[in-house]
Amino acid sequence: MVPYYYVRTQEKVEIAILDVLDRIIVNKYNDLSRTSYTKTIKVPIVINKDKNFANWFRNVESKKRTLPIPIGGLRYVSMEPNNENRTQSTYARTIFSKASERWIQDIQPTPYKLTYDVEFLTDNMSDFHQIKENIVPYFNKARTLRIKEFDFAPDIERKILMELVSV
Repeated sequence: MVPYYYVRTQEKVEIAILDVLDRIIVNKYNDLSRTSYTKTIKVPIVINKDKNFANWFRNVESKKRTLPIPIGGLRYVSMEPNNENRTQSTYARTIFSKASERWIQDIQPTPYKLTYDVEFLTDNMSDFHQIKENIVPYFNKARTLRIKEFDFAPDIERKILMELVSV
């Protein structure tokens, strides 16, 4: 077993989620009919640990630095066993790494479901609906992310299912 396997995997999952959310933009309109806009803003995503993102933003982070609005917050919620994808605890898998030109054998790690919340703080409903439109159409309930599971075999990718539960 690779030491800290789950920690490194969770970091890679979070980076993959942030990569998906990195493309969110909002147009700042200068008229009520929403036909012309003055600028396009990229919405930053920060990692936070508070259940109330707006409270965390206003009371903690905004005192340290000026953060733009709109802004998004990614928060880790929970980790639970993924029983429907669980294998026997002694199931050994063998994978060939082209990068290291060798066979890698290890015990199949226990699969887990990681749950995250993504919240957005906006100053108007137009920005909120634009952000929602940047996310929702690309999920047909779920989407597949790819992460490089092993640090010692960077050519091996694992598909991770990212499911949109609610908006």
